[in-house]
Amino acid sequence: MEPENSRLLVVDDDVGVLDTYRTMLGIRKGIRATTFRIDEEEEEDSPIPLFEIVFANSGEEAVELVSDALIEARPFCGGFFDITMPGGIDGIETIKQIRQLDPNMLCTIVTAYQDRTLEEISALFPSDKKDEWNYMNKPFNRMEISQRALNMVYTWNLKRESEMHKQDLEHINLQLEQMVKERTKRLDDTIEKLRETNEKLMQLDKMKSEFINVVSHELRTPLSILECDVAMLNSGQFGDVTDKQTKSLTRLSKATDRMASVVNRMIEIIEDGPVERTDVNLLPIVQRVIVRLEQLRAMKEIEISVEIPEDMMAHSHQLKLGESITPILDNALRYGKQGGRVIIRASILNDTSKQEHIHRMWELARNRPMEMNQDAMAPHDGEWILLEVIDDGKGLEKKLLEEVFQPFYIEDCSNIREDGHIGLGLPMARHVMRRLGGAVDASSDGEGLGATFCLYIPKR
Repeated sequence: MEPENSRLLVVDDDVGVLDTYRTMLGIRKGIRATTFRIDEEEEEDSPIPLFEIVFANSGEEAVELVSDALIEARPFCGGFFDITMPGGIDGIETIKQIRQLDPNMLCTIVTAYQDRTLEEISALFPSDKKDEWNYMNKPFNRMEISQRALNMVYTWNLKRESEMHKQDLEHINLQLEQMVKERTKRLDDTIEKLRETNEKLMQLDKMKSEFINVVSHELRTPLSILECDVAMLNSGQFGDVTDKQTKSLTRLSKATDRMASVVNRMIEIIEDGPVERTDVNLLPIVQRVIVRLEQLRAMKEIEISVEIPEDMMAHSHQLKLGESITPILDNALRYGKQGGRVIIRASILNDTSKQEHIHRMWELARNRPMEMNQDAMAPHDGEWILLEVIDDGKGLEKKLLEEVFQPFYIEDCSNIREDGHIGLGLPMARHVMRRLGGAVDASSDGEGLGATFCLYIPKR
């Protein structure tokens, strides 16, 4: 492949010498760029260098030609310079002035006299440009002059190509730096937005905590006073109570209890974050829940069968675990058959598929609106206790197995006023169990076939 630029300048005050250059460099055959050998018998289509040669009879003319070439953006690759040129500036001064105009032009000094030392000539070129000049004596032959011409042409083009690659790399680097700056700015902006969002979330969390505290105090305090006063009235501390007053106080007491239950469950649902856990015995907790719901059990005449080992220990919170079990058993008694049976059974969960099911429930729950601040909680990563509450009541359709855990969901709204049930128990049970690192789900074979509620509790 021929080089892009093959322009050469020849400077000599001897017209005969210029003709010699013209003869040796202007031929169109016989000089192979790969071997630098002379062979006059080569075919016309031989690969030969095509030099574009410009001649100058003086140093002044040479400087002017180089200046014009730069203006036209057609620089010379290099030049052959005679040193001794009477009547004007010599070759050394010519090179000096030309190099000031075009520092990239290569030079070959050609002279019949050794009137200048190599040190003097070398001083014209910077330390990093020592490879950009050469020296040869007259007389020279075609092989010598052709080889020097080829060297200058190909060296200049290689350096030019290298410089272009360097410029391309610098341009790419600038683009990359700009991209990095832009992306860094976007990242910084995103970080700042996240910081602001985090601050807002912290403020909201603080406000929520303050709200919970205020609601807890403002609602629970008057309810406690009301409960206390009703109990004192019922006990006769303020005087005898008639039968009619007793019935009224009993209704008031039940209404107060329902209100307290609703308040407690609503506050429990909006609280979040993990609960500090310890090792607790499961059986006593379940027994206390049964005692708490004895009135409902007796009203429905339901038999409760407990199948829990006495030494079964859970890694949980005694009070919170009881709060989670209570609405599950309450639901089983409320919707169980009159005179039916409820089984409460606990076992160690060894089924790997069930353990995977628990983790899937956790992932699904992250998308539920009522399951807030899930990053503050994580599922248990060890052994599990499976606590089953099995009833023989009305059962559930498959489509309702998840809906029953939605806040305020009630299948039958006709008895809300009668028993104070407003659909917060099961959602609260699931929420509390999640705070304890566990999970809750339900299963049923269909309407009229009962239901099973499963509590997955971290084991000790």
